[in-house]
Amino acid sequence: MELITQDGALRWCERHGLGIRLDIQTATPLRLAGQPQAIRVSIEGSPTDVIGMGYVLLMTGVPDDNEDCFEGALIWLRDWDIWSRGAEQVGHLLAYGIRGPGTPSIAEAPGHILGSGEFVAARALLTLPMLFQWDAIFVPANGRFLAILSHHGWVDLLATDSESAAMMAARFTAGGYSVS
Repeated sequence: MELITQDGALRWCERHGLGIRLDIQTATPLRLAGQPQAIRVSIEGSPTDVIGMGYVLLMTGVPDDNEDCFEGALIWLRDWDIWSRGAEQVGHLLAYGIRGPGTPSIAEAPGHILGSGEFVAARALLTLPMLFQWDAIFVPANGRFLAILSHHGWVDLLATDSESAAMMAARFTAGGYSVS
């Protein structure tokens, strides 16, 4: 896992063909260039359901749902101090455990580039913002979509094409998640 700054995360997205820009004027932190296909999925259910949803998200677009085919991703934490101090301290401690000792703070390096052999770390890291309701962005290395995780309890999936959008909608609907 490579830890990167916010600017580094934006550059990573550009290198992966996503024409995105930071938009601090709206509640949605990123915009995808062009006319992206958008799908909203509610984050709800038990913690086990939420962890399962993270798996579905990570495996979207992975051939044959084979974890060995995971190509890597960017997981970019955007806001992680939203709730009570006590609750956030638990999330920070878990993030520290995933990121490793001696690493910069989340504020200094909120972006995480995970390689093809780091599926378990990616799953653990993606689970944090879903469980603690932090704002984050997930982008698979193939750049076919990005997911904006919101502390409001939803994930916006922005696909670069209609084929990817249809695949995501079918995948989340089949998983029993509320798609709109």
